Amino acid sequence: MEPQAITRAETRGSFLLWYGVLAPPIVWAAQLLLDFGLDESVACTPGARLSGMFLNVSVGTVVQIINGVAAVLTLLAIFVSYRCYRRLQVSDKTVANRARWMAMAGLFNGAIFFLITIMKFAVPAFLSPCAHSL
Repeated sequence: MEPQAITRAETRGSFLLWYGVLAPPIVWAAQLLLDFGLDESVACTPGARLSGMFLNVSVGTVVQIINGVAAVLTLLAIFVSYRCYRRLQVSDKTVANRARWMAMAGLFNGAIFFLITIMKFAVPAFLSPCAHSL
């Protein structure tokens, strides 16, 4: 039995499918860690010189920028999954339509994590950074 040669297009297509599936949860996890890390560990520690500030910018602004970048990366993953799905509707030569299922999983996964990512925009609107309860 001869091993099949994997073409550059197949490698690129596989990478795009995996990006569509894995990018949204990874982006969300990074967003969660960065938001919490900046808010609680870096800018709001009791010994912080400028409480509520990170690089002379308010923590709320930095958190919103991180949230915006996370939303854009998640939307990009949804777009990549959608493009793969449209391309694979015509012909999917993988076993049991694996590639098409991965594209659909990327769409659903991206939609769920996009909603979670968008919900993080509301947190700084209702809670002030560095508010410690006594």
